[in-house]
Amino acid sequence: MKIIRNNLLPVGRQYAAINLFGMLLIKHGVRVTPELINHERIHSAQMRELLYLPFYIAYLAEWKFRNRIRLEQLHHQRTKQCR
Repeated sequence: MKIIRNNLLPVGRQYAAINLFGMLLIKHGVRVTPELINHERIHSAQMRELLYLPFYIAYLAEWKFRNRIRLEQLHHQRTKQCR
């Protein structure tokens, strides 16, 4: 697994690393631990099993779902504070 440090990907504060087609993109300043490597190797195995495209479709769908829930929670908190 090739490890690349950069500032562009992954997007978002809550993400430290992302595995794109077996390349591990890690934000600068994030410690590479054996647990992180193992976690991303599991994703690599899942990608191969699903022949890549279905994995990324499921990954994107889950990300959009979680992001929508987070936005709804934030909206609910803000409207609650305005009352």
